[in-house]
Amino acid sequence: MFGWGSPTSLGILRIAVGFLAIFNQTFLAWQYRDWYSDTGFAPRWVATRWLGDLPAFALDNSGRNSISVPRVNLLATISDSRVMLMVLIVTIILSVFLMIGLWTKPVAISLALLVMSLQHQSPAILHGGDTVIRLLIMYLALSPCGLACSADRLIGLWKGRIPPGPVVAPLWTQRVIQVNLAILYLMAVWTKWIGFTWQNGYATWYPNRLAEFERFWIPEFMRQYPMVPITTYGTLVVEFAMVSLVFYRPYRRWILLLAAGMHLYIEYSMNIPLFSWLMIIQYICFYDGEEVTGWAKRMGERLRRFKVGFSVANKSPGQVAAIEATDPFNLVDIESPTGSTASVTAAIIRSPGSWWICWIPGVARRILN
Repeated sequence: MFGWGSPTSLGILRIAVGFLAIFNQTFLAWQYRDWYSDTGFAPRWVATRWLGDLPAFALDNSGRNSISVPRVNLLATISDSRVMLMVLIVTIILSVFLMIGLWTKPVAISLALLVMSLQHQSPAILHGGDTVIRLLIMYLALSPCGLACSADRLIGLWKGRIPPGPVVAPLWTQRVIQVNLAILYLMAVWTKWIGFTWQNGYATWYPNRLAEFERFWIPEFMRQYPMVPITTYGTLVVEFAMVSLVFYRPYRRWILLLAAGMHLYIEYSMNIPLFSWLMIIQYICFYDGEEVTGWAKRMGERLRRFKVGFSVANKSPGQVAAIEATDPFNLVDIESPTGSTASVTAAIIRSPGSWWICWIPGVARRILN
């Protein structure tokens, strides 16, 4: 639980969370007056009634045995919807920085404080996806996710502030995400099994008949016997496997594939924005960073016929290490220049670590040249 290892899995999770956070915050900003103004769906008095007048969390309804937990809301005194729009734009910008891993630690902490504040500003409008992404951002703020797959690492290598070679970091936050995900699936199985429609095997018939969930076309036999009991009981089996068998490594890959398939079907057939993707991206935490790095090297061996080379004359060891760090598949050979004028472009295409700057005209080419 409290071991050390490669933070590569956390780095990949950070990229995915930042990418989805951009969409999530953009959805809110697009209709900011509806969600964060007194003329919208949930004016401030709704939040006050929802949360109560006191900044405390009561453990029971009697008011006894309660503990005072101040709510984090940096926006508590803001009532101007235009200011809320600016706050949402700031969260989008911070999400971009989180995705590319630039100033990762202060950005992750700032974003966590803002998404918590947005939760307490208008809690009635949010859904399960908002809750999941808020928790993930909070976990990332406490994690060493900026030590791998990040602009911070590349810049540190380039300037010689970070020594080349493998990174070792505490991984307790990665384990917490695993446990949190298992608890989520455990509560899903528990609460579903209480319902008689799940016990009787026809619970999945109902969402397919609700117009608000309709998305893309699905064949009619998926709504009929015997597929309804298969999907009903299959959901329970897969979710329970995500509580138990997923921690047994020989079965891990197959359980994660089944769970991903379940969520992809939900994503295709039901209008539940981002939730399935938010669940799937957490599966990377079941793999150690060393496993992910080993997979990338094996994939690079399979693709070795696509290798390309170019010269890195007059580059310092740190600069060479930064260029190599952008190339997880080892498809760029800096010792064997091809002599082709297209070698720089070819190197950029093969190096995912450089994609975050490729859209800036000339920058990646200037670095490699």
